[in-house]
Amino acid sequence: MDKRQKGNEDYLQKFIAHGLGTQFNFISRDWNSDHGRKILVKCKSCNAEFSTWGFREILRGKQSHLLCINCGASSDGDDVWERSPKCDEAMAFYVAGHSVRETAERFGVSTAQINNSVKFRELTNGRLFHQKGRTTRANIEEHLKAEHEIKERLLRFNLDYLGGYSGIHSRVKIRCKQCGHSFERSVPHVRKGNLICRNCCGLPEFENRRVRHTYYGHNHHERAIKYGCVYDSSVTLKKLIKRDGLRCAICGEMCDPDDRSWSKYSGPMRPSIDHIIPMAKGGGHIWSNVQVAHLICNTIKSDRVV
Repeated sequence: MDKRQKGNEDYLQKFIAHGLGTQFNFISRDWNSDHGRKILVKCKSCNAEFSTWGFREILRGKQSHLLCINCGASSDGDDVWERSPKCDEAMAFYVAGHSVRETAERFGVSTAQINNSVKFRELTNGRLFHQKGRTTRANIEEHLKAEHEIKERLLRFNLDYLGGYSGIHSRVKIRCKQCGHSFERSVPHVRKGNLICRNCCGLPEFENRRVRHTYYGHNHHERAIKYGCVYDSSVTLKKLIKRDGLRCAICGEMCDPDDRSWSKYSGPMRPSIDHIIPMAKGGGHIWSNVQVAHLICNTIKSDRVV
């Protein structure tokens, strides 16, 4: 008996002893590899013949199974379909527009294997709406319902929905019906915030007027010195809101302390201190001359006496 034949018989006994014969048939050692370290095997599932390094790793305890490079069948019975080249072909077939059932029948696997691969790879074939790795028809209804709610809310602010919604973290495109200005807002802001066009403020009487978005007047002490007005340091926005509430004294609508649609710290619906008689006209920063007003209303009023 020559050396190669003895090596084949030795590997065959070890192959059977490790329980690899249930899924694969041992052919011989691949003597074209480095000192015959590879083995030639035949898969019982797809009848594919291939060479692999895996057997020596099994003998050393570094690997627990052999894997078919064609169908992904494993010697220990675990489902490793996702790791096979055949799975890549099946996913390409699915993305081309075929259904899960058609793909499963084409590649001779179960629909569960196709579904699991689709979810794992977050794929879609255009037939169903896909969101966050899920591909179900319920997502289509959920998407359309959320989009309808956004449209209804924008109509309350005289705004048109142009699109862009794809989930809770997306930004939607909006167009002002008053001036035609287009802009974007996040979905959470559209659902909870006060929406005003920055170009025309959303008010017909101020059409096409640009408003400065700076929060002027935050240092009332300096302005009082500049205009020679009376200044009471106890007058603060927090105390004023506690006294008068959050209703704007100019337009009558409620203020929103959490509005930050202009910048990190300001928004049109945030409350601000409005001086009934402007400080530029001699009005003091005192309790009898202050009221709560929207930042946008305060900005538009400017130094006029309403």
